[in-house]
Amino acid sequence: MDIEINAENAYKTLYDYDARELQDRINENREISIVKDVVLIDVRTPEEYQHEHLPCSLNIDHEDALRSISTLSRKWAGKKVIAICRSGGRSMLVVESLRQHGTEALSVRGGMMEWSRLKLPHWRP
Repeated sequence: MDIEINAENAYKTLYDYDARELQDRINENREISIVKDVVLIDVRTPEEYQHEHLPCSLNIDHEDALRSISTLSRKWAGKKVIAICRSGGRSMLVVESLRQHGTEALSVRGGMMEWSRLKLPHWRP
């Protein structure tokens, strides 16, 4: 049975990751995006990413990620993927799709909006 992926059911079915927990993990290892067991992806557009982002994140637009989900799942096999976007909707769509392909994946609760609200460090030009 196929599950339709949309923002409404994604919010109801996915696990999320607390922004403060992620910041603690980043503090433990500044290069989290290349740690053997974790990949941090920012699924916003390149323009949004350029405006502000977590320094250790990889930018993969959510539409590109969804089109390449099989390839990304194989590439990140055995790793935990933590995804972030502006508010959590796009990252949850990517996470749901990755999970359907067997990849352990989580979405940062509240996205960059929550990250900024908590005044956690991030890169801005």
